[in-house]
Amino acid sequence: MNIDYIKRSIKFSKIVSLDLFDTLFYRPYLNPDDVFSHLEIIHDTPGFKHQRILAENNARFISKYEEITLDEIYEHIQIDFLKMKAKELELEFDSILINSEIKNLIDYSISLNKKVIFISDMYLPTDFIKSVLDKHSIENFESLYVSSEQRLTKHTGSLFKKVANDLKSNPKDILHIGDNKKSDIKAAKINGLKTAYYPSFNDQFKIMSRSNKSLYRLFNSFQSDFIQRYLFKQKINSRCNDASTRSHDSYWEDIGLYYGSLIALCFYKIINNNYDPSKDELIFIGRDGYSIKLFFDKLKPEWNSHYIHLPRALAKKCIFPFDLNNKENVHLLYEIFNNNCSNKDIAFRKKFIINNKEKYLSYFKNEKSSYVQYLKHKKININKRMIIVDSATCHFTAQESLLSIAKNDVIGIYFYVRNMTHKSYNYESVYDYSHNKFGYFSEEKFISFIEYILASPESFIVNLDNKNFEPIYKDMTQEEKARIDIKKHMSRGIEKGSISIKSIIGDHIYSINSAFLMKNIQLFINCLGKEDIYYFKKIKVTRDLNHFHYHPLLLSDSSFLKTLLATRKNAKELKMLVHYDVPQLIAMMIRYPISIKSKFKKGFIKIFIFPYSNINFLRLELKISNSMKISLHVGRRPSWTDDQ
Repeated sequence: MNIDYIKRSIKFSKIVSLDLFDTLFYRPYLNPDDVFSHLEIIHDTPGFKHQRILAENNARFISKYEEITLDEIYEHIQIDFLKMKAKELELEFDSILINSEIKNLIDYSISLNKKVIFISDMYLPTDFIKSVLDKHSIENFESLYVSSEQRLTKHTGSLFKKVANDLKSNPKDILHIGDNKKSDIKAAKINGLKTAYYPSFNDQFKIMSRSNKSLYRLFNSFQSDFIQRYLFKQKINSRCNDASTRSHDSYWEDIGLYYGSLIALCFYKIINNNYDPSKDELIFIGRDGYSIKLFFDKLKPEWNSHYIHLPRALAKKCIFPFDLNNKENVHLLYEIFNNNCSNKDIAFRKKFIINNKEKYLSYFKNEKSSYVQYLKHKKININKRMIIVDSATCHFTAQESLLSIAKNDVIGIYFYVRNMTHKSYNYESVYDYSHNKFGYFSEEKFISFIEYILASPESFIVNLDNKNFEPIYKDMTQEEKARIDIKKHMSRGIEKGSISIKSIIGDHIYSINSAFLMKNIQLFINCLGKEDIYYFKKIKVTRDLNHFHYHPLLLSDSSFLKTLLATRKNAKELKMLVHYDVPQLIAMMIRYPISIKSKFKKGFIKIFIFPYSNINFLRLELKISNSMKISLHVGRRPSWTDDQ
């Protein structure tokens, strides 16, 4: 697509003809029949989409004309759905938006005194199309040709012939601009018109990057649900129609609107199935519960919910963490009374803890009592059942600490769970990998990404003030300052997403296709586009108990030399990156030209050439015997398997 080329073509034409749908007009629907899904949801008419598609197919099958009308379509629909015709027109009218770039081309044509006409293959009535043009102040055009009125189509070429005859013009003097390579380009050329191909927003999005093409292919390959397609199309429209206004702020707002809203929506059905407002306390655990609560405050304002701080260190103190086989517990316990001690010896620290057990018990009892007062300060009734909502858990620390306080049951609702304890907890989750393999690399990146999207715009909480119960924050790092700034924009996106979703589903319970969302997030993490790489490159996160050690979330800004000469610890982090820039890529190829993984008991040998590339170039498999096979990979190792 070359706007300058189109403008030059306009200069040397007398008449400028434009397609409407997917050229001048764009809609919030990834596929044309998504409008029927939208109607089915907002008007609570199960089966409408199927019947509407069937009615159109039947109308086309028996029609003697090249094009049918909306009235003819509804003559073939079940009587229960006849009322939907007016609803369909109403939704189309509200949904159609104008492509600013094409609008500028129209204004440019008029400024050169060119005649402007519109030609559309569409079953909608001509008067309706005119009303949409009027709504968006599209004026001073010469003619409007709609196939439903003319009973001719661009697709066959007959509508182009009629236009040339009506205007008494040589077809060579007409420039037709459109998005369909067959109807707008090939058919127009056959009938003597000049043409200019203008890709639809969907096609523009696909050619922006390999990542976009892969995402689009995913939506066409797997069964996604309507809300995911709807928000994905909003993402496409934002990238294409507002390309000149793209910025740091708008990028992160889009990430919040798309991924933040979809992640939060996954909780909807689970919370609704468990939460009884008359009997339960609905509690969102900070920091990750912040965005989920933000989403539901807009979607379900009638839910009386709470947002509490329960940092991992404080949660552990409420459950007396005397399991000294856990190194994290040993360091936590020791540093309560020896904050500045440089002696890191585990045996030394264990001995101190054992010798001061009574002192610790008294300390923990006071901490727990203080936290009970904090819950009362937050107006949480500990006699009620607690429904707690958090992003992910492996050790159920927050849930167990609240169980030790609550007088009733505590149900945990999580986005992602891997139960690494020997205990059984009452919980539900969107994804439960307690009994499934999910490689360390995969799990680490997935959880870190989810938590980065959901975490509140505040620094880490180290404790709560015993007097006013206000959070005591850790000293702000540069990484946290950057994250908080980004989070403010993501939060705006999440709020917008919630409002948009509420306008569609109203008070109906919506079940999102979480399996598809998992594929979507995996693909995004592993196949970042240029814009994503630019904004994610300097982002670092921390997952240790005291939040000291930061590491890259998905990418690194490490130089060639730093990558090549990285320490063993830093090299481990570099291996876990999902993308390398050219200097990093060369350094990783020099440092790790080959990797071999073998398990003779399982009967395989895997050889990886340049395993830390950005893409996988080649995969060959050779079966040596019934019990042994060798596979050769040239390029990137599989990231979302247990191979890492």
